[in-house]
Amino acid sequence: PDLTPKVLDRIRELLRAGKPQAALSEYRKRLRVVDQWPLDADDLQALADGLFKLKLWDETPPLLEEFIERFPARADAARIKLAAICCEIQNRPLAALKLLDQMDLENLPDSISSHFTQIRRKAERLLDE
Repeated sequence: PDLTPKVLDRIRELLRAGKPQAALSEYRKRLRVVDQWPLDADDLQALADGLFKLKLWDETPPLLEEFIERFPARADAARIKLAAICCEIQNRPLAALKLLDQMDLENLPDSISSHFTQIRRKAERLLDE
């Protein structure tokens, strides 16, 4: 029997309940059973955002990377978050700048563009040190 819809409902339920760690663990369990079982863009984003809010810096980057790889046109928010983690948590300013360079600055909303500037400045400072 295909458990996919059930597992997906459970993941969404956990995300709505503010339990992204439990949702991630369901997702990983499912991936052990089904090698390729990609979440759709909204679910993947919700999962990554939930983990990001909880400052789970080890769990969040792989999901953000998957989002950027699979949904590049929708990935500016994910790029900003991943760049922030690279820069502020992992001390990888070059990786942060590389992510920022992939963004289309003309269409950035103001909320994102101020983050963009902050992270770029910080990454450049780290590189200068």
